[in-house]
Amino acid sequence: MVTKRVPIRPPGGGKRISAAAIVAFRQMERLELQCECPPRDGKYWERPKACAACEQWWDQHAILHRELQLEPWYWPVYQHPDAGPPYPEGSPAGKSWKPDLEGQARYRMLKAAADEAVPGSR
Repeated sequence: MVTKRVPIRPPGGGKRISAAAIVAFRQMERLELQCECPPRDGKYWERPKACAACEQWWDQHAILHRELQLEPWYWPVYQHPDAGPPYPEGSPAGKSWKPDLEGQARYRMLKAAADEAVPGSR
């Protein structure tokens, strides 16, 4: 007889997302909209210093990473599901870019937790 395995833990390992993680995630979403960095061009490795919003975004990212108690190799913590390659089309890095499916799952988990925490306060 064939049986279907049912996971014992919910997706995400059953970890509870702290209030501090939700605050950091929401702040990161706000800061993303404030980014003033120029688009990447053919020499994406010669990028100018990040704008103030991006600097703050990385500060909040460090808080979120710590709050989720992730291993160092989970960096960045999440990837927006709509993200595409950040490199110029046709570049070697652009051709080899692949979406971070685990990072996208973490984004969905964080977004759901943030939306559930206080409905209507996005």
